[in-house]
Amino acid sequence: MVLNPKTIIEEIRKEYTGEGLVSNSDWNTVVKRNNEALSRALEQLSENLYKKKFHFIMELVQNAEDNQYSRKVHPFISFTLRNDRLIVRNNEMGFSEENVRAICDVNKTTKKKIDGYIGEKGIGFKSVFKVSESPEIYSNGFSFRFKSGKRKRNPLAYILPEWIDDIPDYVDPRYTNIVLPYKGSKPDEFRKQLDQLHPNLLLFLKKLAKIVIYDDSSNIKRILEKKVLKEGVVKVSEYKERNGSILESNEYYYLLRPFVYPVFSKALVGSEERKGLKSTEIIIGFPIHKNNGRFSLITNEDCFLYSYLPIKDVGFRFLIQADFILNSSREDINEAKFWNEWILDKINSSIIKALLSLRYTSYWNDYLNLLPRENDLSDETFKIRAEDLISLLKKEQLIPVKTSDNVVWVLPSKTIQYNTGAYEIIGNRWIKKIVKKELFHPLANIDYNVCELLEIDSWDWKNIVRCLENPMFISSLDESGRNKLYAYLSDRAMDYANNITDLKELPIFFVNGSLRPQSYNQSDDAIFWPINSRYKYSFLKSLRFLKTDYNDTKSVQNLKIRSLFTTIGVRNASIKQIIKNYIIPKYTEGDNNSSAGNDLIKYSSDFFRFFVENYTTIRKDNDLFKQIKDNIWLHSDSNNKHNRPGNLYLGSSYQKTIEWEKFLIGEEVCFLNPKYKACLEVPQHRTALKFLDDIGIKRTASISHLIQAFSSRNKSRIKYALIYLDSNWDLYKNKSDIKTLKSSIVVPAILR
Repeated sequence: MVLNPKTIIEEIRKEYTGEGLVSNSDWNTVVKRNNEALSRALEQLSENLYKKKFHFIMELVQNAEDNQYSRKVHPFISFTLRNDRLIVRNNEMGFSEENVRAICDVNKTTKKKIDGYIGEKGIGFKSVFKVSESPEIYSNGFSFRFKSGKRKRNPLAYILPEWIDDIPDYVDPRYTNIVLPYKGSKPDEFRKQLDQLHPNLLLFLKKLAKIVIYDDSSNIKRILEKKVLKEGVVKVSEYKERNGSILESNEYYYLLRPFVYPVFSKALVGSEERKGLKSTEIIIGFPIHKNNGRFSLITNEDCFLYSYLPIKDVGFRFLIQADFILNSSREDINEAKFWNEWILDKINSSIIKALLSLRYTSYWNDYLNLLPRENDLSDETFKIRAEDLISLLKKEQLIPVKTSDNVVWVLPSKTIQYNTGAYEIIGNRWIKKIVKKELFHPLANIDYNVCELLEIDSWDWKNIVRCLENPMFISSLDESGRNKLYAYLSDRAMDYANNITDLKELPIFFVNGSLRPQSYNQSDDAIFWPINSRYKYSFLKSLRFLKTDYNDTKSVQNLKIRSLFTTIGVRNASIKQIIKNYIIPKYTEGDNNSSAGNDLIKYSSDFFRFFVENYTTIRKDNDLFKQIKDNIWLHSDSNNKHNRPGNLYLGSSYQKTIEWEKFLIGEEVCFLNPKYKACLEVPQHRTALKFLDDIGIKRTASISHLIQAFSSRNKSRIKYALIYLDSNWDLYKNKSDIKTLKSSIVVPAILR
């Protein structure tokens, strides 16, 4: 026989109180004592089970999720806030007798986990007694309340229903209505708690997709909704409206990755709550942001641990949903349950698979920033799990590197933190070849703390040195590439003395005359900045001059390079330094062609030209000039031997008016080799003659040589001697031995 709702309520009361039953005084005393003991236990349960006063909201949402719904409706729960009461409505199918009997009991539930319910304690509704002394229920013809007030209270008030004949106007008969008259609390307290409900409350609920909160005093309705989009994206939103006009709105997006695991009998040991389950699902959820139609990861947001509804924030940067067995207050995981241990073991596997799935999505470049940092986690259980997670991830190909136009994934141990200069200037090909590791992909955005977790080294000076030690690397760069490298080294080394010391030992300098790079310290010879000269001196190739002077001061790059090289020791080569430290020593290596050094034989003309080009500077330094004059050797035209300047004469090849080679025939006289003539060309002609005069080259014949010519009786010599004297008489007419010269002049008859 089907009983009407009021009859069912009366029967429940009889079962607890014995109302209407025949009894005696002793029986009544026993019943009263038992009821009082049960009442105290229920009061303790209601008041102390839940630490949070407003935990009842979560319990009501959970009950709404577990309710049965018609296929024609979209499940929702609403909270209407009035000045004296909170009205909760749910569009479920309504209470049955079984439901009423369960709510009028303790730890008795109609829900079974195998049927998909998320509640399981049978005590959730008792949480409303924290905020209301007389909660009322109106559903499917049932209308009853529980009176738990302190005054004249029935000992079984928490489970003893009381029928309500007069149904208030605010009850909507289409829905289940739970009415909670306030107990000592003010509406503002309820308002504050309801305002804190976040739409992500709906994320892992399978039925409930909408929560409505209506404030009767302000006429503002706040709506929380969930919508499943494509490719695993779920949108939860909230908006406020008044009289149909939107006041404000927010949207939140999550990328969900579900993983199903078969349940074996071992996992069910000691967990009767999960008996009969064949599989369980773990979901990892990543917060994402939508901007201009594109999604990106949010990697700095603390996320909750869920068991369908939020449990607590343990510090992960992603959501974890799993079918945990919770403690009685539903505020934490029951650590005594082996089922939970089994679930926790599966969570790390789920996290790894979820993270790895992001590698081939638009989130590939920063997904690793979701990893928990050392101080992120507050819960000891999950802190240990996180350490295991990082250890497992180190064995996975997590890190993106760039190969041509492709992204390749490699182990953390095979990578180095990205450095722009290293990537653009040295390049991953050389880094992989020399350092045996690769830089991150240039678009990868991986937090430094994550790199530390995965034990990924930063790009440091040691790696730079290793690359520079390989001469093939720097030789492979063109001039533009080398200049970028030098500027990069300047940025990395200028403030560190040890780095400058390292650079002195590394082959980074390209100098004239060498195809291979040289180090500063590989020779006792210094490295010089190039000399600005109209003529390229061959002998300077024997000195270490840089091939480029980097003199463009408008270029920041050049300024960096000059600063770096100057700090290493590159300096300007002064004229005096070149002459004293290089040229003059070459003149001391021999005194004739057979014993002269190779460099002197090879570069004699270049040395001479260098003296002439820089003679204005040389002449200002008497000591330097004296060293040149005392040590210089020049080629003569006699078998190309070397001679001192004082033993050499300037021949007609240097000056047309001089024809003394013709009247000095047969004499032991050496003339300056004609090869130096090129140095006397304009614009250096006068300077060159001045230099020759100053070092002692003879430009006029001596009187003794003229006397020898006239005494030779050689008509040809006498002829040219006379021609010479005729052109240069002014040079001799005032000499003290002019009379001797005059007396020696004999003019052959053939010349008269």
